[in-house]
Amino acid sequence: PDSLAGLIKQAWCSALRVDAQQYSSLANFPQNPVLWLDRGNAAQLQQGLARADYLAKHHTKERDGERNFGCSQN
Repeated sequence: PDSLAGLIKQAWCSALRVDAQQYSSLANFPQNPVLWLDRGNAAQLQQGLARADYLAKHHTKERDGERNFGCSQN
């Protein structure tokens, strides 16, 4: 890999035990990957919370008291 993004894609595919050439698109980089938070800026705080909520995806978690690990299936 010639970039940090390439290293991340390679590592993700390695963790999933899939071919990096075929499945590198499983690692996604958003168009706006950086979010600056200024103290007292409510709009920025809301954006940060929305991103954190998406990452946590609480609504998709199984609540059986056990740890659950998984990945998307293609």
